[in-house]
Amino acid sequence: MNPTRRTRLKHALIECAIPQYEIAQEVGMSETRLSRIASGRLPPTTEERARLAAFLELPETALFEGHAAKNTRRRAQRVPSPDQTKPANNNR
Repeated sequence: MNPTRRTRLKHALIECAIPQYEIAQEVGMSETRLSRIASGRLPPTTEERARLAAFLELPETALFEGHAAKNTRRRAQRVPSPDQTKPANNNR
């Protein structure tokens, strides 16, 4: 994550003058997770971005501009169809 983006969220958290553990509780995440998001070590999900922006009464773009949110849905692993798999060639 770009330091500028990290600074925006971290700065907003500091400016609101509410302890980070209270903010985390209000937006429904652990203090550790909020800290990791604010420091840029963990990307926020779409829902987390929305909850943080609503709590801080700021537009998401002011906190996360240009930062793609982590998709909360896991993609199924692609399993090759039988005709795509090739038998191992043991002839050497």
